[in-house]
Amino acid sequence: MIPLRIMTFNLRYATAQDGKNSWEYRKHVLFNVIERSQPCVIGTQEGLDFQLGEIIDNTTSYERLGLARDGDQSEYCAILVNTSKLKVLDTGNFWLSETPDLSGSRSWDTSCVRMATWAVFLNEGDKRKFCVFNTHFDHVSEEARQKSAVLVWDRIKHLRKNLPVFLVGDFNANRNSAAWNFLTGRQKLESKRGQMKDAWLETEEQIGSVAETYHGFRGHVSDESCEVTGSAHIDWILFYPWMKVASVEIITDNEIGLYPSDHYPVLANFELL
Repeated sequence: MIPLRIMTFNLRYATAQDGKNSWEYRKHVLFNVIERSQPCVIGTQEGLDFQLGEIIDNTTSYERLGLARDGDQSEYCAILVNTSKLKVLDTGNFWLSETPDLSGSRSWDTSCVRMATWAVFLNEGDKRKFCVFNTHFDHVSEEARQKSAVLVWDRIKHLRKNLPVFLVGDFNANRNSAAWNFLTGRQKLESKRGQMKDAWLETEEQIGSVAETYHGFRGHVSDESCEVTGSAHIDWILFYPWMKVASVEIITDNEIGLYPSDHYPVLANFELL
């Protein structure tokens, strides 16, 4: 059984005025995280074209999939795939709106255009196929987060073609939210109910006891503020159907307080059954 190492990583867009945490100062830390972790798939959020290009140029064997959400100068929900391990069989994009196949479309009072990128892969090691969806929900509109959750689940059911599927992203919502409860089958929305599992809750080993995956470059390291470990995580890795999750790590790597992003990346080790 060949494990699948899948990561979700909000990169923090490179043109932000972040002072000492600007892209030029932290990017080498980010490259090192990817090289150390060696995920076969990385779902990224907020990456810009040149930023994603620098990641490709400074890491080993990765290829980029996906479109920008609103023109080439805007952010991507790009998927990075390790082509030494996986073959890309199919890929596509849709927008989190009432017209999901219309590029750049938006609905539900979102703060900006929101989208998802997906791909079907063949694991060259064991010839197993699987599907990954990567997204970034709106940080302002609760309606948009709920509508987006329903839309993404509908697309998963339509596109996954009976394959194992992973949904990764920055959902801008925690595990008490309607979006999470819908996707994990705990709550109905629009008379529907998702069927996914949360890797953090299903894993045999949780690594990185942090309250939040968003830390704003401050590097929270304790979970004392949360009644339930990980309840304030907004970056999730969900999956369907059931499979073995060997470990999930909230990666807190830093170099003397310099973090790769304002979000911690999340890395899960799966075994397809």
